[in-house]
Amino acid sequence: MNFHAKAPEKPLDLSIAEIRQQIAEQVAKVVDRKSICWWYVTPEEIRYWRKNEMDYLRAATGAIRAADPLKRPIWMYEPNFRDAASLMKAGKYLDIIGKGVYVNLADYQESRVWVRWSAEQEVQAIEQLAKLGDSRQRVSLIMPELCREPEKPAEDHLIPMWVRHDVYLGLMSAPMSVPMKTRYIIPLFLALGVALLAAGCGGMLMGKEAAESSRVDFHKFYNEGELEQIHAGAHSKLHAATSEKDFLELMGAVQKKLGKVTGTTSAGYRVKSKIGTTTVVLTQTTVFEKGSGKEIFTFQMDGEVAVLVGYNINSKELIL
Repeated sequence: MNFHAKAPEKPLDLSIAEIRQQIAEQVAKVVDRKSICWWYVTPEEIRYWRKNEMDYLRAATGAIRAADPLKRPIWMYEPNFRDAASLMKAGKYLDIIGKGVYVNLADYQESRVWVRWSAEQEVQAIEQLAKLGDSRQRVSLIMPELCREPEKPAEDHLIPMWVRHDVYLGLMSAPMSVPMKTRYIIPLFLALGVALLAAGCGGMLMGKEAAESSRVDFHKFYNEGELEQIHAGAHSKLHAATSEKDFLELMGAVQKKLGKVTGTTSAGYRVKSKIGTTTVVLTQTTVFEKGSGKEIFTFQMDGEVAVLVGYNINSKELIL
């Protein structure tokens, strides 16, 4: 579906019936392969606050189940920053709930207990869905990965300890997922022990483009009055710093004073990359219906997606 397409590419425009038909055909080609243990839905990182993406996920998983007589489980990768409440959104259509636990990439190199937090979010999502009456049997899947070599060569000797710590902490923190993780995680880390993956090292190059795409989405939701969507799609760091109530009050005040965005131009950007984290700051000179102002957007890269971690606006109209 190419939901994360960047201009000039565009997502596919398929009806629900076409989605079901195409997926059923793909499943039919391989359904007899006994080596398949689960189905993996792409594109990954479905954004639950976008109706068309959730409609796709519902149609896709339904088509897979209808076409597979063995009823093998279905999984879709979720990004690192998702918490239990977020995981529940797409999780209701999945049999395996698993998000990235890329400790160094997520800037938790010195706080590796984040593995436990991640495992607990998955377990809590499963438990909450069950409490809501969802009878689907689910398991969690922990996906730790180092992603990048240490910034300092003097830290290379820590790699075996990081691997051992993250794997075992994940195994202990989400016991319901042990059967799956012992098949999946440990082989992954054996490979990493030989040669660390270089995934994400292009973050600085694609960061500005991804941030610009997320900035466009921000203004779209702002103009449509869908402020809850902005907060829902933001990073857990923003959630920790600003409650949804406070965020909606702030953005509501901006809307009341300035009105809708009518135009915006770039006033500069900055991309900063340190151990495991790429941060992109966009500065925009923005014209509104009732005034103008300087907007500062701060995003953190999660894979190929720029996730909002901070927003600031300076406008003389807001002071009056």
